[in-house]
Amino acid sequence: MTPPHLTLVSWKSADSSLSGWERPGDGQIVHFLHGNGFCSRTLWPLAQQLPSDWRLIFTDIPGHGGSARPSVGMPDWQGMARSIADQLQVLADGQPVQAVGHSMGGC
Repeated sequence: MTPPHLTLVSWKSADSSLSGWERPGDGQIVHFLHGNGFCSRTLWPLAQQLPSDWRLIFTDIPGHGGSARPSVGMPDWQGMARSIADQLQVLADGQPVQAVGHSMGGC
């Protein structure tokens, strides 16, 4: 069940199509990236813990959650990173973005 404060969104880039969820807000922008084998829903509980005016973006990587699996193999990690960076550049419109990652976003 989708929390009422999140809206399904889709983005197209040169490398892939991405889907995810967004909570609108005028404050800080925070991007959440789930671990391999999971989807962005695993990070949704964090939305309830953050200020309601923050804009939150939850991305599903290709082949996970709402993002379609590419028709010709999965993109490599660098290709996925480029797609997500392109997505955030458009969405943030020059504003700083804080990132929260699980597994793939860690070191």
